[in-house]
Amino acid sequence: RVQHFIESCELLQLPHLKDQLAKYLMEQVSDDNCIGWWKVAEKFNLVDLGKKAREMMCTQLELVAASDEFKNLTLAELIDYVKSEDLVLNNRDPVLIACIEWVDYEAVKRKEDMLNVLKHVQLEQCSSSALDTVCKKYKDLLTEPNVKSLIYDMFLPRLANAEKEGVAQDSKVQTNQL
Repeated sequence: RVQHFIESCELLQLPHLKDQLAKYLMEQVSDDNCIGWWKVAEKFNLVDLGKKAREMMCTQLELVAASDEFKNLTLAELIDYVKSEDLVLNNRDPVLIACIEWVDYEAVKRKEDMLNVLKHVQLEQCSSSALDTVCKKYKDLLTEPNVKSLIYDMFLPRLANAEKEGVAQDSKVQTNQL
């Protein structure tokens, strides 16, 4: 409803009222609605509202990804979001999980987008445990050969390195025991 008021303010050229509505909306921004308010801000050039909504999107990805607004992003919007350099993350695990869950939300329609989505996740910055979780929990989404290859090409060298390090550790332990 508030969007209709903003549209009316635009149409009737009432910038003061539009600014007041934007201030009110800034107080309402949450992880559940920040994507929607960011879109409204972009559409109506509400700079401060857009900054506040985008900040929430970039600092609270894991919470935002659980929202219906996130699940209903278009492919282009999702890619724009997850490749943003403004995301505040320790690693890309939340991006990977969010993207996989986005595909899973409408798996029949979105499964064909999986490869395109994963190319923007930066898998090399994901932990082995996140890759392992995805491979186990979402194996039905990873059936397309190019998707499998992308995931496993990232994951298998890490397993090999872990095994090598494990063997090296075992050798050290055996040597120390002698």
